[in-house]
Amino acid sequence: MSEKKQKKNLCILITAVIIIGLLPFLLTLMAFGGVIYDAAIKKPSVCTDISKYSYCLDKEKDGQYFLNESNRRIFPEKIKVGMTVTDFQYVNYNPWDPQIITYLTVKYSDEDYKTELKRLSDIGNEKYEGIYDVTGEPPGYDLIAMDADEYYGFVYALKPENEDNTVTYSAVMFCNYFLDVDIDNYMPEEYQLEGFDAGENNPYRKKMMSAAH
Repeated sequence: MSEKKQKKNLCILITAVIIIGLLPFLLTLMAFGGVIYDAAIKKPSVCTDISKYSYCLDKEKDGQYFLNESNRRIFPEKIKVGMTVTDFQYVNYNPWDPQIITYLTVKYSDEDYKTELKRLSDIGNEKYEGIYDVTGEPPGYDLIAMDADEYYGFVYALKPENEDNTVTYSAVMFCNYFLDVDIDNYMPEEYQLEGFDAGENNPYRKKMMSAAH
């Protein structure tokens, strides 16, 4: 074999060794870059079509979207005949971790309203004040049922103080102690818990993060 060919083969071998050695790093870099790119272009998925209600709330039974069997029970199992839906929006955002902002307002018949109030009252209200600086229920509303989590957020049901037969179901679920989006852009203020703050620099997150160290 000629000296020129030997040098060529040696160069190929060295190049192959370098590539193989750098392969894990390159794959990691590509994966991380993909995540950064995905987060930069990904937008919240918004659904206002009530015919897709069950699909939105049930599509991930394993809890990936946080509406698991425990906190999902506050929302109606399905939209039945006789339920008049006056407001609905489901927002899912998953740039790094899944987050949900959703609400549903239903007008019930007298009989169905009594049944639904009984169902929700039996679930009851978990302690929620102080979590994410929440000070109480939304002004003008009474809290009927609450599933509160100091890490993931809230799922709850409300009824207006001066309006009969109407129930609003709401969920604000996230992780790492903050929402990546502004809740004001995706939920009417009237459905939001008083004092709620889950911005990236919210005081509750700072308190919980410092307590973990």
